[in-house]
Amino acid sequence: MDAHAQGTITVNSNPPTVTVDYHISFHENATTLSNANVVLDSSNSSQTQVVNSLQLAMQRLVPGTVVDSTTFKFAASVKQQPQNSTTWIMSENFTFTMIGIASSKPGTSSYNLGFLAMNVSDSLKFGGVEFNNIGPTYLVGPINSQPKSTTFRLDRSLIRGGPYLNPIIPSLTTQRFSLLDFSWIPSISDWTHTYKPLDTSSIWTLNPGTDRPGLPYNLTMGIKSPEGSFLTSLVAFYNLSLRLTAPARAIANSSTISFNVPATTDFVMPTIVGTTIVLAAASFLAEKRLVKPTGQSKKKRKT
Repeated sequence: MDAHAQGTITVNSNPPTVTVDYHISFHENATTLSNANVVLDSSNSSQTQVVNSLQLAMQRLVPGTVVDSTTFKFAASVKQQPQNSTTWIMSENFTFTMIGIASSKPGTSSYNLGFLAMNVSDSLKFGGVEFNNIGPTYLVGPINSQPKSTTFRLDRSLIRGGPYLNPIIPSLTTQRFSLLDFSWIPSISDWTHTYKPLDTSSIWTLNPGTDRPGLPYNLTMGIKSPEGSFLTSLVAFYNLSLRLTAPARAIANSSTISFNVPATTDFVMPTIVGTTIVLAAASFLAEKRLVKPTGQSKKKRKT
């Protein structure tokens, strides 16, 4: 079972703002949830909680970043999929505009995108449903309730782990797992960079499990058959792939993207950087036969 979600980040120089649009998905069949719908915007007093959580997480990495609360929208839902099945899908959509990301010097524009590695650790709970700290809320219980013959495998923070013959390490790791924890994301200069002399843009990509070993979170639990393979198992995995598109000949210094612009257009350029984040996010605790997770690596060319 796969869950796909995506997000986009668009950077503008006039005005110097960043518009963020995240779509996140969480699938699980370990518990029985209830259908729910939540919509927060500037007319809802509960919006402040979510705005403050996101803004504080970003400011820890990029001081001065401000979330414009008048542009903030949060929509979330929980649905049984398909109807009468044991699988529940939790979907989330964040849309908001930030300021304080851009800086300009004569002939040069720079954007600090270090906020991509933010960690929102606060609970986001509405109508009795937790929308962030899904590890301790939904996954730790099923991990600890597995029979003694269960074998566990776990990838966390791009480090392969296991097999484990008891739930101690998987449980402790999962206790800290939040859906909005992106702290494992490395600096953009460590992503794979693609640029050719005649290209009109520079592209950075990050694909855990493909060009980096392992996934940010990838748990499998099952009982081994006499042949060594897993019988019907429970799995929980979270995969985040990122794509950053910048003007031709842009450079990355840590997580700051810079590029030269004609002096006469320093402050009047249209959209100049687009960052697309694709989250193949969270197919959690879905029954299937296990295929041992394998990490692949691909040589990266840094800027």
